[in-house]
Amino acid sequence: VDKITTGARMQSNRGAFGRMPIIGQYNSDAAESELNHEHMWLFTGLSSRGLIYHAVFGRWLANAVLHDNETLLQNEFKEFDWWRRKQKK
Repeated sequence: VDKITTGARMQSNRGAFGRMPIIGQYNSDAAESELNHEHMWLFTGLSSRGLIYHAVFGRWLANAVLHDNETLLQNEFKEFDWWRRKQKK
């Protein structure tokens, strides 16, 4: 971690299998945004099931970060970017 500029608490959507995590690489469209970092990854929104699933999603995310390849997340978790698609609507 180079620096922490801001923080926020997020809550994810409830799907057929419970709350879906917010996981993946974040790219801000706003050039002047405080959240405009070159390599920013998100991992939040696990809700109460975080104690069960944190290691699985953490392993997948760490692999994607180390290889700088978000597609690796999609190979493991097809709906990983649900939050990004919803944001664009």
